[in-house]
Amino acid sequence: MAKTKTKTKSQAPVRTKRSNANYKHHHYYLAAILAAVILLEFVAFQFTTTEDWSRALAVLDMTGEVEYTMESLQLAFTPMAETFVAVDEFVIAASDETVAMLDLSDAEPLRVVNDIDRFLTVASVEMEKVLDLSGTSAFQGTVAGIWIEQ
Repeated sequence: MAKTKTKTKSQAPVRTKRSNANYKHHHYYLAAILAAVILLEFVAFQFTTTEDWSRALAVLDMTGEVEYTMESLQLAFTPMAETFVAVDEFVIAASDETVAMLDLSDAEPLRVVNDIDRFLTVASVEMEKVLDLSGTSAFQGTVAGIWIEQ
């Protein structure tokens, strides 16, 4: 049986023409809205007095609240910062002790294992003390200006 080759025509990609009917007047709406906003701003600036602006500034004045918020944030984040410093000091002291302990130049292997066990026991107790934040709960939190009772 002889093989016959059949040619298949490749189909041209179907091109779709998008209609601009949905977007016909959108830029006119945007221009009208922009003109209305500019007109409203003009009216607001022309017909307000200095007394109106001073009353608005008194309503929007947040200087006292910013100071209160900064003090609250300082009280809230002080224990965390102190804990970071304590953990850093602990890691430095632990690494110094580990270097001395792992000096194997004239030590017996059993003594090194016992030293490591003792070191890990003491280090875990000390790290627990460093990470204990139970004594730092003097800060009373507020939500929307309302004190949260513990």
